[in-house]
Amino acid sequence: MWEGNTLRAIIDWQLAHCGSITEDIMRVLSTCVSVTSRKRLTKPLLSYYYTKLKNKMADCGKTLPFTFADVEDSYRSTLLYTAAMTIFAAAVWSNSAVLKDGSANETQRINEIFDRTKSIIEEAVEATSIS
Repeated sequence: MWEGNTLRAIIDWQLAHCGSITEDIMRVLSTCVSVTSRKRLTKPLLSYYYTKLKNKMADCGKTLPFTFADVEDSYRSTLLYTAAMTIFAAAVWSNSAVLKDGSANETQRINEIFDRTKSIIEEAVEATSIS
């Protein structure tokens, strides 16, 4: 993106894709909150999100073309992708100034992101395992 001959912005389309309705929420929950909070808050947040979206559509005279059960299915089907993205994020962050900042709690912060990563991997494996 240029203004005259000056570069003003770079748009990186590398990860652009037609994604799941739950993908962004899952990325935040898997990397930004504790394992305990993620497990406790996921279903209420998905429900809240669905209700808000349904109400916004109703305000426009539209009907949401999917159910809350579809949102839950989307959550489960996106778990492997979320786990993969979380593995990548944890690897990068744990070796960069994002987490390696020399603070007294640096090791604790790195261990926390690894705990979050392990938990989302375990949930993905459990959700996709065939019994």
